[in-house]
Amino acid sequence: MTICLQSILDLLEQLIGDWNGDSGRDVSPRESAEGLIDADYRERLLVEEVGDVTNAGSQTLVVVRYHQVVTRLSDGLVFHDEMGFYHFDADSGLLSCTFCIPRGVALHARTR
Repeated sequence: MTICLQSILDLLEQLIGDWNGDSGRDVSPRESAEGLIDADYRERLLVEEVGDVTNAGSQTLVVVRYHQVVTRLSDGLVFHDEMGFYHFDADSGLLSCTFCIPRGVALHARTR
């Protein structure tokens, strides 16, 4: 499979911006026997260009970073806060996402 570098760069570039929405709906189980959480929420996703990053002198990555915050409309409570990076290595053809959330969870995923 041939990787088109420009198409990957175009996709990452399209993510850059300050994305906001206030029509989300969270339906999830509560920790107690009270039933389901059913709440409207607002979401903000800020994606910024980092640019080319050189790693170990030989690997060049194209990088964007993001910060996502999700807030319940009813009480203003932030119930999801995530920060991460999308990075593309043209030499290996790997697109990676690395992110963490404040509950001590970090993840690194990649694909060709």
